[in-house]
Amino acid sequence: MEKIKINRILLDLDGVIRDWTGGVFKWFDVEPIVGTTWDATTRHICKEYGITESYFWDKQDYNFWYGLKMYPYAQRVLGLLPIDKTCILTSPTLDNAGGSQRWIASKLHAYFNRKHYLIGPAKQFCASPDALLIDDSDTNVKKFREAGGNAILFPQPWNKNADLIGRRVDYIKMKLNQLYDV
Repeated sequence: MEKIKINRILLDLDGVIRDWTGGVFKWFDVEPIVGTTWDATTRHICKEYGITESYFWDKQDYNFWYGLKMYPYAQRVLGLLPIDKTCILTSPTLDNAGGSQRWIASKLHAYFNRKHYLIGPAKQFCASPDALLIDDSDTNVKKFREAGGNAILFPQPWNKNADLIGRRVDYIKMKLNQLYDV
């Protein structure tokens, strides 16, 4: 199998580098549900508190996004990728993108200083035959591929690669080496 030449790597922030699900359970003081999707997390917390989805997202303010924790394996994932070809992608809530931008500035200095980050939900618009998305969302990966890009589904309990969560970093390394010329 011939390797695909990749000139741009687009790395999802939440669910790959930053722990949104853990943060939201802590923010709302709700017992975590292992393996839950973002939508299921939202529905669970809304039901638990008797709140609307709009209120759920509005409550995730600047301090919420800025205060999210980095996954313990995040630096190992970042270490696999050439910084000059990698851009961080994130799509926080409309009114709170500043918290994510500040988080990137404080935790991922090199990406912030190089201006290698994009904030917005339409990841598929970055797709091209020489672009690679690494994302935890089955839907984002599918849309990116349909738009002509390449993608690796980052193993998480809520996606089709859930059986690989114990080997997340090794899986990404293997896929990069096997399929792509980075």
